[in-house]
Amino acid sequence: MHRFSWTFSDPDPGDTQSAFDLRYRVIAAGSWTDLSATTVNTYVDIVGSAFTANNFEWQVRTYDALGAVGSYSASSFFTAASTPATPTITAPADGATVTNNQNVTWSAPSQTAYQLRRIGDSSGLPDTGTIYSDTGEVTDAVARALSVDFPVNNRFEHVQVRVKNAGLWSAWASARVSVSFTSPSPATFTVTADNATASILVTITNPVSVPAAASNAVYVREASDTGYGQRMANGLLPNTAWTWRTPASGVEYEFRVLTTGATGTTIWSVLMITLIYDGGTPTTVYDLILDGGTPTTVYDRIIDGGIP
Repeated sequence: MHRFSWTFSDPDPGDTQSAFDLRYRVIAAGSWTDLSATTVNTYVDIVGSAFTANNFEWQVRTYDALGAVGSYSASSFFTAASTPATPTITAPADGATVTNNQNVTWSAPSQTAYQLRRIGDSSGLPDTGTIYSDTGEVTDAVARALSVDFPVNNRFEHVQVRVKNAGLWSAWASARVSVSFTSPSPATFTVTADNATASILVTITNPVSVPAAASNAVYVREASDTGYGQRMANGLLPNTAWTWRTPASGVEYEFRVLTTGATGTTIWSVLMITLIYDGGTPTTVYDLILDGGTPTTVYDRIIDGGIP
């Protein structure tokens, strides 16, 4: 978009502009392209695509409040650059399947900036009304690649890239992709009460899978609550254990583990184990037991309820 502006001048003090006529052409090329508007604005914006690559001249004349028109101004001059060629997306290919992260690459002869976005799919065509992510304008003359996350599985998306040069944007290049990725296998875990320290030991086992498990997080909630609970531990290595040292007395808890794979995908454990931290009995100082059982109860209840 290019802005053409001028100053309204009239011998009558306080008079104002009511309209204008603007014309432009390739320098000394003959016929003019005319543009008129009824407005007090002393400027007009014209899209860059209106001009081919060439040297132009333009003139403007204005009308006062009573409609009297002045003569055209002397010519002003500008050079229009050509719209950059549409870049070529070299990866992923149109119609390709991508995982939850993809290195998007493109080629362009020259650029001063780029913009990359992920948008929706409508019957195979780009849905520009549904934008999942957008870098905005990134000033970078060198970059031709960007690591892009695709966090939602099992859907079609369009990756689009455009480049800027000499102040003008190219058209969008577009590649339709199918997002499909595999999560790691869910973790299994055991929960053990330590009466001596009034703590709970969560021992996590991560099965061998592709992608491999990279880390685990432990979530805990009171059995009466809803939602995913509170994250109590994060970044735990695969096949490790974590001790919770601050459970409250007389509260029933539910535990579960969120595993993150090497590709960044996640999966919840299916098994949730419910515990009660009892306030103690005369037989022990810290009587931590399962599901309200006796001090000899080790695993009194296991709930295989999945994710609420």
